[in-house]
Amino acid sequence: CNGQHSIYGKTAEEVLEKLKTALKNAPERKTTSKGITLKEWWFKWLEIYKHDVRSTTMTTYKTIYNNYINKIESMSLNDFTVFNTSEFINSIQFERQKVRTYNYLNACFDKAVLLKLMKENPCKLFPRPKHKKINIRPLTVDEQDIFVKSIKGCIYESLYLTMLQLGLRVGEALALTREDLDFNQRLVRINKTYYHGTVGEPKTDCGNRFVPMIGTTYNILQQFIDLNPTERIFKNDVKCISKKLKEICEKNGIVGISTHSLRKTFATRLYELGVPPMQLQQWLGHADVLTTERIYIKLVPNSNKKWLNIANNILTFDTQKDTQMAI
Repeated sequence: CNGQHSIYGKTAEEVLEKLKTALKNAPERKTTSKGITLKEWWFKWLEIYKHDVRSTTMTTYKTIYNNYINKIESMSLNDFTVFNTSEFINSIQFERQKVRTYNYLNACFDKAVLLKLMKENPCKLFPRPKHKKINIRPLTVDEQDIFVKSIKGCIYESLYLTMLQLGLRVGEALALTREDLDFNQRLVRINKTYYHGTVGEPKTDCGNRFVPMIGTTYNILQQFIDLNPTERIFKNDVKCISKKLKEICEKNGIVGISTHSLRKTFATRLYELGVPPMQLQQWLGHADVLTTERIYIKLVPNSNKKWLNIANNILTFDTQKDTQMAI
């Protein structure tokens, strides 16, 4: 059945008809290979299309693969259907990771279809999962006072105060080394981030910046002056930092707060004091001032009274003189 066969006829037309009949009736040939697997294509895809991404981004790709995608790595690309792919995506418990896994698979499959390694991208055939973003708010002035008093003597006190007074992301704070501290100029250099146990580049190019040692940070950071130049200042675990902060806040009746709230508090408090958004943008390391204004600056209820008093002082006119003149 798999060997060579000869077809004869008196005319070319007769041979052609016999060939068509033979091909039509021939049994379907079985292939010995199922084609390229997801594992094989995934790493080739990363090598070709993602070789220039930031180290922190590559770490995220690896984390998603090791936690989720490796469960389906042995499947052939053409074995993926809308049914088994959507079932796999929906089996992921955490919404944020579900969205990331979908996005990565979708991009990976897109290139496979383009290179004709698979017929179609099954991710295109069902809705993209949605991730509801948590509204992270800043501390109010009263909450800030309570928080600062509550962390006295806490193992993370210096870290929390540094993040609060410099507006740092937790990864930026954990990546700080002794050589990043310029005590003469009173500046802190931000040029890296700590993510999943490794130190890499900042989140964006604008993340490379200098932030002045605002508030009490100069005194706080003095305790690390004798460290080796490349030694990290804060060697704490991210999960423990977040857990302790939440525990402290809840104990004092402060809800809806995370480590990122300290960064938002920094931006909000300085804006309330009159620091312009473009200056805050530089200190926060944002590429766009709109990000600073829309996401990080949150006017809290108590600040309305301050601005109302200022507005009243500016916009209160002396109408007595005008009235007398009209008479």
